[in-house]
Amino acid sequence: MFIFDIIYIFGGGILDVSYVVMDDNSFTMKATYGNQHLGGQNFTNTMVDYFISVVKKKNRKRALDVNPKVIRRLKTTYEEARKNSYN
Repeated sequence: MFIFDIIYIFGGGILDVSYVVMDDNSFTMKATYGNQHLGGQNFTNTMVDYFISVVKKKNRKRALDVNPKVIRRLKTTYEEARKNSYN
């Protein structure tokens, strides 16, 4: 029986994706791709932008100004959550 698997590795500023086929006794790497310009800060900024857009969408009736302190706290919280997810 063969199992096909895709493995994602998000590290400090990189993104690696591997396509692996596993059978009973071994595994074979069929393809791998890495990008040193994705990951880390790119994901943090994307997630912070997403959260801000969700908050603005939910509060359409009020004009919201995004405070730089709030953005900094969002980035710090997201970084901690992302790092803790590796453990």
